[in-house]
Amino acid sequence: MIIQKMIKEYFDEDGSLRDIYITHGCKLDWESIFEYFDKNKIQYKITKDGELVYERAINQLMKLRQDYSLNISIDYKGISISGYFYEADQIEFDTLPEQIQTEDAVNSLIEFMKDISQQTNKEVILTEEMDIENEVFRVTPSGTINF
Repeated sequence: MIIQKMIKEYFDEDGSLRDIYITHGCKLDWESIFEYFDKNKIQYKITKDGELVYERAINQLMKLRQDYSLNISIDYKGISISGYFYEADQIEFDTLPEQIQTEDAVNSLIEFMKDISQQTNKEVILTEEMDIENEVFRVTPSGTINF
């Protein structure tokens, strides 16, 4: 019942994205995230202007970002999550609410946020698109979810 309420309240198919932010991010967090993806065999790819990039050193990726549109696409348990390399210390991912319409999808999204939070030892928040001040919920490194 709680999951269905979450879907109705937070994942309305309104045409906007939902943003996932890592609070107080830094370059080391990116490296930790890549390590987590590789260790857990999570499929992801980084592209520059649509072309596959094999570089994983965040300093080099930030240099590429100066000349190219750089993004990361993650397939996490059936959910597509995208990220952008705006700044090394600003870590943001996006997902489409249309993908978060079942209990399994909600649980996968929460699991992704918990895993990233534990890996980086930082809180991870879900917000409506480009509205970091208006949190939907927050996940702590201990796995607690705060609404």
